[in-house]
Amino acid sequence: MHRVTIQYHRPEDPTTFLDLYKREHAPIAARVPGLRRYSVAAARGRGDEVPGLVAELWFDDSSAAKAALASSEMRAAVEHAETLPVERMVVFTGDVEDLAVPAG
Repeated sequence: MHRVTIQYHRPEDPTTFLDLYKREHAPIAARVPGLRRYSVAAARGRGDEVPGLVAELWFDDSSAAKAALASSEMRAAVEHAETLPVERMVVFTGDVEDLAVPAG
């Protein structure tokens, strides 16, 4: 699997941001081709560097992710993300290596 992670830092108003994200941005991002899983989590922690929201987009492999990143659907998602009321976004991507799998 290959994952693209986006961290949204310091939303102006966290409640409004989350509503806007789910209502407007998520439907745009969900159209990215090759997307296998799309999840978000409100981050918890201490300090100024903890993001307000973390989104993860999962793809079968790096080739699928590369094609998705070059798509018009991803361009639309990026353009919309740039309008979101957050101080900054951090984006990183990479192949995922499972280090432990639960027994059962």
